[in-house]
Amino acid sequence: MKMQLSILFIVVLLSSITHAQAPIEGGFGLKLGDVLNTDSSEVEAVESFDTTVYRVAPPKPLSGFHDYMVYITPLTHKIYQIKAFHHFKTADAAKNEFFVLGNILKNKYWKTGRTRKGRTSPPLQPKDKSARFRVGRNLIEISYYTPKDVANVDRVTDEFVYSRVVITYRSKDIELRDEEFRVMYKNRQEQHGKNRAKQAESVL
Repeated sequence: MKMQLSILFIVVLLSSITHAQAPIEGGFGLKLGDVLNTDSSEVEAVESFDTTVYRVAPPKPLSGFHDYMVYITPLTHKIYQIKAFHHFKTADAAKNEFFVLGNILKNKYWKTGRTRKGRTSPPLQPKDKSARFRVGRNLIEISYYTPKDVANVDRVTDEFVYSRVVITYRSKDIELRDEEFRVMYKNRQEQHGKNRAKQAESVL
C-alpha cells in the first residue's frame, strides 16, 4: 500500500512539473535584467531621446522576425523590455502567425488549473488580437495589427504600415527605469541651477 502511494505521489509530482508555469525571463537569447553593452557593434540606437531604443541582433532569432528592439534603464542599462516584430503583406498571414505563436506562449506561460478536461489551456479565440501572460512581476504579450490599427502600431523604421505581429517581454525593472529617470532629471536640474548661477554671477 505504501509503495502504491509513493508511486502515485511521484506520478502526480511529474505531472505537475510537466504542466508547470514557466518563468518569464526573456526570449531570442536575450534576458530581462541583463546589462546591455551599448558600445557593441551588434547594437544600434534608433532614437535620440532619453528613452533610447536599441536594435539588436539576438543570439537566437526566430525566423520571420526582423526587428528586435531592446529598452534599457537610463543609468544602469538593464534590459526591462524586449520587442520583436514580424511584418506581413496580408492581414490573414499576420493573424495566422498570431494564433500559432499565441497558443504556444499560452501553453507555456498560462497558469492552468485542474478541470474536467485536464490541465491544457483553451486555445485563443477568433476575436482575439492580443494575449498577455504574467508570471510574478514579469509579463509577455503577443499582438497582431492590421493597417487599420495604425494608431496603435509601433512604428520602427518603415513609412508604410504593414500588418505585423509583435512579441513583447517586459520586466519588473520598468519600475527601476522610472526611478532612474527621476534621479537623472534631479541631477540635471541641480547642474542646470549651478550653471545658471555661475553665468548670472559673471554678468550681473
